[in-house]
Amino acid sequence: MISIILPTHNRSSELEKCLNILTNQNANIVFEIIVVINNCSDNSRLVAEGFSNIIVVDEPNTAFSKARNTGARAANGDILLFLDDDAELWENSLFLASKLFSEEPKMGILAGRVEPRYEIEPPEWVVDCQKSHNALSLYRPNSTNRSGNVKIVEGAVGPCMAVRTNIYWQVGGFPPDTIGVESNAGKNNFAKWYIGPGDYGLCELVKKTEHFIGYHDNFGVDHVIPPYRLTPQFWISRFYGEGIYEAISEIEFWKLSRKQIFKNKLLGLFRFYIIMAKLNSRKGKHQNITVTSQKLEMIKLLSYLVSLNLFVKHPVLTKTLWNMGAEGVPDKDFQKIRDKIPNNFLKLAEPDFNEIAATSNPAKFLIKRFNLSLLFKFPKPLKLKIARNIEFMRQKFLYRKLD
Repeated sequence: MISIILPTHNRSSELEKCLNILTNQNANIVFEIIVVINNCSDNSRLVAEGFSNIIVVDEPNTAFSKARNTGARAANGDILLFLDDDAELWENSLFLASKLFSEEPKMGILAGRVEPRYEIEPPEWVVDCQKSHNALSLYRPNSTNRSGNVKIVEGAVGPCMAVRTNIYWQVGGFPPDTIGVESNAGKNNFAKWYIGPGDYGLCELVKKTEHFIGYHDNFGVDHVIPPYRLTPQFWISRFYGEGIYEAISEIEFWKLSRKQIFKNKLLGLFRFYIIMAKLNSRKGKHQNITVTSQKLEMIKLLSYLVSLNLFVKHPVLTKTLWNMGAEGVPDKDFQKIRDKIPNNFLKLAEPDFNEIAATSNPAKFLIKRFNLSLLFKFPKPLKLKIARNIEFMRQKFLYRKLD
C-alpha cells in the first residue's frame, strides 16, 4: 500500500485542488491519503475533512520536516509518497510507483519528475536563473545509468518523492528543512528560516545504505508556481537562506571538523571574489537586472560565510537551530524561544528582502551590510598570503575575457 503524505500550512485553496486530483486517481492499487495540518489558522482542516476516507492529523509545531515525519508516523503503507500541497500528481503515477518498487528491491527512493505550472508567464530573468539555480523545485534529470525500467539518479526533490517506509525510518526520516513558509502571516509567526538539508539530506542518508535513487519520466507532478515566486525578493531570499542552511549543515549534518570548515571558508571566499571579478569584467552587461545567476551565487556565498563566522562566535547556536528545525516551534512559545536566539542571528536570518531587491546589485548591498572585511581574523603572515592570492585571482579574471 502507498501512503500519500501531504503537509499543509494555510494554503487551503491549493490543498483542495491537490486532494481533488488525488481522490480521483484511477490507481487500481490500495492507497491512503494523510493530510498533516501544520499549525493552520485558515480553513484547511475543513477542506481536508470534506473529502471521504482521508486521514487528517495535526502537527502544531511549524516546521516542514516535523510535519512530514508526523504524517509518516500515521502511515500504514510500505511506501511513503511525499507531496507538496501545490503539487498535482499525474495520472497513473501511483500504479507506476508501486510497480517500480516491486521490480527494484534495491531502490530506496523514487524521484518524481516535477514540471512547472506557472500562474503567470515567468520573466526572462527567471527562466535564465532557473537553468542553473533550481529555485522553483523543478526536476527533470538526465541520466544514462539504468536499473531495469528506472534511471539511477543522485537525488529527488520535495514536491514529489516516494521512499520505502522501512528505509525511511532506518535513516531517521527527514532531517530539518525550514521553519515557516512563504504564506506565514502575523506577528506571532516566524519568518521562513532555512535550517537544514531536508529532502536533499534524506537522499544522502538513503544513498549511504545499500539502496539507490530511481527515476522514471512518467512518475511526477505539475508544480504550481505562483506569482510571488517570480519576484526578485523570492529568489534573493531563497539563495540567501540556502547559504545559511549550508553553514548549519556542515556542522550538524555532515559533522565536518574545524579544519574542514576552515578550508571551506577559504574556498568560499575565493569563489566569492572570482564571481565578483567576473561581474566587474562584463563592462555593464546585466547591470540593470536585479537578479542573475552570478548575483545569486554571490548572495549565497556571502550569507554562508557570514553564517560560519557567526557560528564560531556562538558554538551552541547551530544545535539550537537544528533542534528547532527538527521539532518545530508552537506559536505559544514563539517569543520565549526567540528571546534565546542571539540577536546577531535574527539580523542575519531576517533582513528586509524588499529593500535588498530594490537595489540594482543585491550582492554589493549585502557586502556593505555585512562588512566583508571583518569576516576573517587571521595571523598577519597568513592574512597577507591570502590577500595576495585573492588579488592575483581577481586581477586574472578581471582582465581576461570571460564567457
